[in-house]
Amino acid sequence: MELDDGNISCLMNRAVAYLAIGQYVECVKDCDKAIEFESGRKLRSDSKMIAIALTRKGTALVKMEKCSKDYEPAIEIF
Repeated sequence: MELDDGNISCLMNRAVAYLAIGQYVECVKDCDKAIEFESGRKLRSDSKMIAIALTRKGTALVKMEKCSKDYEPAIEIF
């Protein structure tokens, strides 16, 4: 996906869609791209987008951790 120079809303929307369907790794990747893209910018709205991306990334990472913990009992048995 190519990013428009002034708008990352498509990337952010895709990240939240990945989060909603449980594709957490893809969500994290899109959030990282958004954070990288927005980091060099100085507008207040850019900081808001970074905060949203960090929140979505954090949510995905927490959900990934919860999913991996679901497998721990099975791993211990085998």
